[in-house]
Amino acid sequence: MPNRIATHAIFALLAALLLATPGRAADVVAVRVGDHPTYTRVVFQLDAPAGYGIERRTAEDGTSEILVRMDAGSTPRSLDRRTVMVERISVEEGQDRSTARIRLRKNPSRVRELILTNPPRLAFDLVFPEPMLAAAKRRTAEKAALAQAPGAEPDPKAAPPSSAGKPTLKADVLPGAKPTLKADVLPGAKPTLKADVPRGAKPTLKADVPRGAKPTLKADVPRGAKPDVPGTPGRAADVVAVRVGNHPTYTRVVFQLDAPAGYGIERRTAEDGTSEILVRMDAGSTPRSLDRRTVMVERISVEEGQDRSTARIRLRKNPSRVRELILTNPPRLAFDLVFPEPMLAAAKRRTAEKAALAQAPGAEPDPKAAPPSSAGKPTLKADVPRGAKPTLKADVPRGVKPTLKADVPRGAKPTLKA
Repeated sequence: MPNRIATHAIFALLAALLLATPGRAADVVAVRVGDHPTYTRVVFQLDAPAGYGIERRTAEDGTSEILVRMDAGSTPRSLDRRTVMVERISVEEGQDRSTARIRLRKNPSRVRELILTNPPRLAFDLVFPEPMLAAAKRRTAEKAALAQAPGAEPDPKAAPPSSAGKPTLKADVLPGAKPTLKADVLPGAKPTLKADVPRGAKPTLKADVPRGAKPTLKADVPRGAKPDVPGTPGRAADVVAVRVGNHPTYTRVVFQLDAPAGYGIERRTAEDGTSEILVRMDAGSTPRSLDRRTVMVERISVEEGQDRSTARIRLRKNPSRVRELILTNPPRLAFDLVFPEPMLAAAKRRTAEKAALAQAPGAEPDPKAAPPSSAGKPTLKADVPRGAKPTLKADVPRGVKPTLKADVPRGAKPTLKA
């Protein structure tokens, strides 16, 4: 018995230590920055997934900067590569957590945040200011229009069209001449398009053009679809649901969409002095309001917008950090508002105490726990005294045979109906 008690005590102590010991933090292994047509992307590559928080602020010298606080350690790093939006990036040294400072040359119109995998990366797209963005879109539209103009010379940097290698259209073939694909056809061999020709059928030059229709200029347009006009933006996503719920160490806010969309997040103080988080989504929405009060959230509202919308998360407490998740099937943007440090420590302590009590010898079973798998089975041999046969009823005296009905006199046969 003493050995059994000692064994239980050791297991309880190990469980408490394991729960109280934090897992290994990730590490920052690389920092990159690069310009794109409408934004500058900053990437922090990690060796394992990690949470983070982002904050815009004004530095001591008056310049604007973005702080990225990562749950990942790092050696001191500095990247002085100057881009359209970024002046300099530095990462402070830290064992389990580190802070990156992105010194800005211009204030972005919004920040898109991406959590990437294989390898784990945190990416931040600093979208150009509105005037620069409009100019970039205008240049893209002009290039597309020039490319579509008759007699325009092909761009040597452009990728070859998807119709390369397919038979030429009849309009380009001189009367009486047969179109051939000399580069692809061996001498004496007939050209075939295996992917487009069913078995037993003869390949035709116009397999994709319906009768009476004129062939389109783009061979990669599926039947029934209209070719895309360069410079025309695609359909924006829509917000279809908003949810909020409490978890042991955080409150999760979820915005469900009908298609993937970018977003930006910002913490700020509202006009009435309360703290709030703004989530700017590249997704339209009808006006929404969620007044369900949780540990961290007072209220959630979404402003109406056709292609973009802004959600306001009114806070009851300031989170120690915000974890951001991009989920799929269906597309969702999730934000975990982690409890402040005192509440977080108390929650971890309660979890460790419950685990220790569950491992202690003689602990009463949790009434909310599922019944043990041995319920309804005959008692174990250890509960029956040696030499005694287990009885179905403990209140039957020795030497007396248990009867099915106590009100049946001796010698009488029990009847089916009392």
